[in-house]
Amino acid sequence: ALQHKQAAEERAQEAWEREMEAREEAKRARIEADDLRRQLESLEGTLIELGVSLEEAQRNVTVVHLQRDLENVRMENRSFVKRMQTLESMIQEMEQTNDDLVMRLKQRDTEILRLRSNLAKQ
Repeated sequence: ALQHKQAAEERAQEAWEREMEAREEAKRARIEADDLRRQLESLEGTLIELGVSLEEAQRNVTVVHLQRDLENVRMENRSFVKRMQTLESMIQEMEQTNDDLVMRLKQRDTEILRLRSNLAKQ
């Protein structure tokens, strides 16, 4: 009976030790799960920050493209203004030439009228 009692106490002691080990293992598993949960939350925060950074980078790229397009339009505008100024100068030269031709034609008309008048008098 004493041996059975000692064997039962040993089995109870072993069961208690296994239970304590299982509790310790469960405690380690909870700690590890909490660590993993914190790491996941940190990664989620990092992903959100990266998403925001990506959106900002995309906006910045869009702004850079718009600035480049604006500069191209400005250069084209300056080129257009120069062409317009050249055309205005050419128009002014043509108008001056036209005015000179009109003046010469008037002088010739006057000369022809004078010559006709002189011929009529003769």
